Amino acid sequence: MKTTPITVDALVPQEANSDFVRTIMACPTPAAGEVLVRVKASSVNPLDLKIRSGQAPHARHPLPAILGMDVAGVVEAVGSGVTAFKPQDEVFGMTGGVGGLQGSLATFVSVDADLLAPKPKNLTMRKAAEASDMNAKTSMLQIPRQSAPNSDK
Repeated sequence: MKTTPITVDALVPQEANSDFVRTIMACPTPAAGEVLVRVKASSVNPLDLKIRSGQAPHARHPLPAILGMDVAGVVEAVGSGVTAFKPQDEVFGMTGGVGGLQGSLATFVSVDADLLAPKPKNLTMRKAAEASDMNAKTSMLQIPRQSAPNSDK
């Protein structure tokens, strides 16, 4: 039987413009509506850089903090009420990474299930993390839902 990890290895800047410090901390437990993701890839987005440099007060993400908004990985566990994902599903999306929510520069992250989508099979984890901003996620979710073009028009 697989057990949930006890610790997370994360990269954390302690203050504005400081180096990232490897930090071991308790593994989050997914709350209702959340998914615990084993991070396989993440990307650094321009807002992450602004937060790290202390230039993004609108993000409400005080340091020290785990940064990183974009993630690709494997579902480790799901919180109550989550039906879209199950353990071992490959996913990609956004972690939040602002407003005090843990980011993706860690080995595990608990994420709102609504911010994730199934990882397309033709993308590597790295490419999925690079493509996981909200615009890409929205586009990929809409493509299969659209009907075929009407050939009569």
